Amino acid sequence: MSGSVGTNSGRGSGTIGTASAGADTSLSNLTSAGKNHILQLFVMFTTSSGTPSIQDSNNVSSLTDNGVGNFTVNFSITTANALYGWLAATVADRVQLGTVTTTTAVINCLEYNTAAADPTKTTFGVLGD
Repeated sequence: MSGSVGTNSGRGSGTIGTASAGADTSLSNLTSAGKNHILQLFVMFTTSSGTPSIQDSNNVSSLTDNGVGNFTVNFSITTANALYGWLAATVADRVQLGTVTTTTAVINCLEYNTAAADPTKTTFGVLGD
């Protein structure tokens, strides 16, 4: 299979070139060796008047509002361990990961001055086994 492969030297923009002959550019290699190497779960939620509302999700059963800027994401799956990678984006300045288990993750949304804040939109995802 052939196709395009993106490369980046670690600084600035990357380049797109043609893959070498025989290179596997399909998505079939994401499950090599029987391991799932893709996003395990995600949630995108909005917060209005202090109340969070899930807009879209996969493998997330619910979201618990623990207070201003503090949320528990409840998984509908169990991860292999609590050492997973995570990604987050928010309208607030930053997201910090709190306590994690194989079935939950606590996230804290903060403004520039480190005050907790209920952002209008937040996305959170987990990568791992």
